[in-house]
Amino acid sequence: MPTLAGPRQHVEQGTTDVVDPPPATDGGAGTEPNGRADLRAWLAGPVPGRAGAWTGVAWLVALPLVEALEPEPVAGASFPWYATLLGVALLGALALAAAGLLAARRWGLVASLGAAGLLTAGTVACPVSGHHAWGAWWPGQLAVALTLTAVSVRALRRA
Repeated sequence: MPTLAGPRQHVEQGTTDVVDPPPATDGGAGTEPNGRADLRAWLAGPVPGRAGAWTGVAWLVALPLVEALEPEPVAGASFPWYATLLGVALLGALALAAAGLLAARRWGLVASLGAAGLLTAGTVACPVSGHHAWGAWWPGQLAVALTLTAVSVRALRRA
């Protein structure tokens, strides 16, 4: 079994073999980010194919569906402060995702994933906080939020 002896070599059963370091990436399409500068370049890179368009279409279909599934609030229930914070963060993430997807940049897909996470958190927070009653709407809305998460992850993997 090889053991690490230094940054450029390993020792294997009494012999020393020199191992070249992995090649540096330039942050272009098809490369993995390996540093802050490479990450910035990767995020600024284009979204290949139709991944950005399909992600945008998924949001355009899902948002009205989520709104239609959500019931009226429980009578007398207050709107918790953290729900307001989640809602404002979600709107900001959606605006950022829309700008990034229209510009066909990878950072738009990252913002889409963040927005999907915030939507999922808000879906869980609604009945937990007592603002909405538990019901058949909840699994449907959760399924939509998790589908948006999956769409965003898939698009990021293709990017």
